[in-house]
Amino acid sequence: MTQLGRPPTTNAFPAEKFYWGEGGQWGPYSIEPGGRPNAAEVLHIGMQQAHLTIAEVTRRYNLEMRRLNKHAISLNRMYRMTRDYTQVPEDITRREVLARVFQVSPVLLGVVSVQEVLLKPGAKPIVAVPTILKRAIVDLEQQESLVKYLWHISYTSTAQIDEGATQQLEALEQVSAGRAQWKARELLYSHHRLGAWVTRGQGNFAGAVGHAEQAIALAERMEDEELVSAAWYARGYSNVVWGEIWKVGEQGLLLPNPRKIAEAITDFDHALQHHPRPQLAGNILTVQSRAYSLLKDQDPLAVSKARANIERAANLIGKDTINDPYMRILLDGSPNGFNEGMYRLKRAVILNGLGRGEDALDELDTLAALDGKQGIARNQARTNAWSLIIRASASFKRGDYFSAAQEARNALLVCKDIDSVANILLIQDIYARLIKVGYKHELIEELGRDLPTYFSVEKKPK
Repeated sequence: MTQLGRPPTTNAFPAEKFYWGEGGQWGPYSIEPGGRPNAAEVLHIGMQQAHLTIAEVTRRYNLEMRRLNKHAISLNRMYRMTRDYTQVPEDITRREVLARVFQVSPVLLGVVSVQEVLLKPGAKPIVAVPTILKRAIVDLEQQESLVKYLWHISYTSTAQIDEGATQQLEALEQVSAGRAQWKARELLYSHHRLGAWVTRGQGNFAGAVGHAEQAIALAERMEDEELVSAAWYARGYSNVVWGEIWKVGEQGLLLPNPRKIAEAITDFDHALQHHPRPQLAGNILTVQSRAYSLLKDQDPLAVSKARANIERAANLIGKDTINDPYMRILLDGSPNGFNEGMYRLKRAVILNGLGRGEDALDELDTLAALDGKQGIARNQARTNAWSLIIRASASFKRGDYFSAAQEARNALLVCKDIDSVANILLIQDIYARLIKVGYKHELIEELGRDLPTYFSVEKKPK
């Protein structure tokens, strides 16, 4: 499949932009005073999408100009053309050449292609102005701002799925084409990835898998291998947590489902087959290692597989980073990408799963010492709460029951604030284990009071 390029962003042009043509196949571009798409934006974005440099387009343009016995232009003049629409020549021949060099439709530059003219004997070149896709259908800029905001608060507090937004985008996808349809699909994909994250945290694991499957389908329609890989990662992540928190036993202990965990491992294999970016590959390998660690009693090779994945992942820390946190979420699986902090946290999870609580605590101590850029930001409440839960579980395995109870209590306070049901089920499991070994402390009494009160029927996983 051919990977579609992502629409570049620039602050050099006016903010009010529109999608043009039948179904909105071009854009978004702002409007020139004459009613045409902004020619400078058309050239600038076309150059970026074609992965051309300003020097290369100038070279190609001047070659054609010399062939046509017309004057060549300077590199500086070409640069001004891509920044100011008034610098783009009105001469139709030059605009046709610009369209070929920049690999954009000549209609966007106000001309009809030579081939189209040849099919109509006697016709004269005309200024063709494509129509604008009506913004009343859905404001894609507003939709993008919304989903970015929802992603932000999902990591820092509590987000909900905006079903109205997804319905609008689904309707637009059906009637649009080209760039507008691509953007609608990208935003729908983002909403479904967010849906997988939110519903997984709520304990609705079947719903999380369903959202991930919707994201897979959208990424396949977009023919974008990186997004397909990230969506399979989301499905696998949902399945591994579902398998770990399959059922709550009578004593409050969690009963896992090895079949569901094995299904997650297959999902991660699918994700790796779709050419993920290096940082996403690191996230995939580490969470797959987590799944292997959960199967250590069923699969004699699970421990060696988990270790092999961790070693492979270590070589991917910080490789090919993306500056935009939102794009890191979509393409690399988290707002941190796969930095040192995410590696240390996931390594701690795996070591804890393999019964090496002491080593897991060492990893968490290393994580705590990292700076904000290499570690995990303090405002990422869910990720930091999960770190506390792993510390509590590792302390329990080391026999440090006081620290286990203390960290579980600290994690519970955060998880109640953000309504993180899946994490609270893990805390409930730690509490049940502390009760089982007969540990007594006022922290245990507090946990005992808060957990049953918090868990009503509605809070249990679906």
